[in-house]
Amino acid sequence: MEKLKDILIAFAKGYGTNILEAIAVLCAGLLFLKIFSSVFKAAMAKTNAQGTTISFFHSLLLAILSVILFFLVINALEIDLTSVVTLLAAGGLAVGIALQNSFANLASGVILLVTKPFKENDFIEVGGYSGKVKKIRITVCEILTSNNKLIIVPNSILTSKEIINHSAKPTRRLDMTVSATYEADCDTVKGILLKIATDNPLVLDCPPPLTRANALKESGVEYLLRVWCNNEDYSTVEDAFAETVLKAFKDAGLAVAYNRLSVLNAKEVEDVK
Repeated sequence: MEKLKDILIAFAKGYGTNILEAIAVLCAGLLFLKIFSSVFKAAMAKTNAQGTTISFFHSLLLAILSVILFFLVINALEIDLTSVVTLLAAGGLAVGIALQNSFANLASGVILLVTKPFKENDFIEVGGYSGKVKKIRITVCEILTSNNKLIIVPNSILTSKEIINHSAKPTRRLDMTVSATYEADCDTVKGILLKIATDNPLVLDCPPPLTRANALKESGVEYLLRVWCNNEDYSTVEDAFAETVLKAFKDAGLAVAYNRLSVLNAKEVEDVK
């Protein structure tokens, strides 16, 4: 026990000051990073910079400052930086291979920043994912789906796949289809669909709504209603369509077409013949 006590005392005399200094540097550095983060966001919020640009540079600067803090802590511990650099260089190849995907994502992040195919809060589809862009970080992009799931997408996917940006333009066209029976009068059905469009205050007058018989199906005629609306109203107009059409058809005495299956027994078949 005395021997262990002597060892601890000797260690404290030899390295205690350095350890305390390193802890102080680490605490001060973390506090600085927190203050820097708040000041940076507040300063950039006063500029005309896009949210994607702000979040990307915020992540990049924090990463650089974290690396600097790491070396400051190493220096406070009086560890030979030459040895650390040599060790890092020796493992550089293995680290480079392990992080090649990260470097590709970093380069892709820069490409996204320059080309700007989308911005924060844009609704996009890419690589089988769809949702609102929340943040673009150094290597990944955060996408929030309509059912509130957060998807982390590597930046390399965003630069290698086709991107559909639904928020790129202020207005969008909405194509909606409904089937009516062959007995229903064509002009009556088109009149009902046009009235549904013109009665909806979210539907734009220009370009005007359009409706037509779109296809002849097995069970009925498929009609197309094409309208334009503001981007933010797209989902609202689309969600209300089916219920509005169903009520309008019932009020007009029309039936929505659907597939039917008739089963005849042998006697009924003979009677038909």
